[in-house]
Amino acid sequence: MAILGAPSPWSRKNRNSGGVDAALTSDLSFSIILPYMPAKNVERVEGLVEENLPATTFRVKLPTGEVVLAHLAGKLRLHYIKVLPGDRVLMELSPDRARGRIVRRL
Repeated sequence: MAILGAPSPWSRKNRNSGGVDAALTSDLSFSIILPYMPAKNVERVEGLVEENLPATTFRVKLPTGEVVLAHLAGKLRLHYIKVLPGDRVLMELSPDRARGRIVRRL
């Protein structure tokens, strides 16, 4: 609940003022995990694209012989990096090794 007459903590003029907000955040000794932060225990493997599927999804064959369903990472979509069958790619695998995210074309 906001106090009447008090400046909002979300207003621009109060940021980096060194006031109450700076005093509260400087004592925090833990890290905050946000939902969009990448996982720390992601396995990165190389693979070979076998097939294009709709919605920038691909079938990728791993060196172990497994075939994984993988989607294109946001940065590759943003910069219009094209991935074609036969390309070698670096991908991050999910813990169950059934799906992955293509993060680089090699």
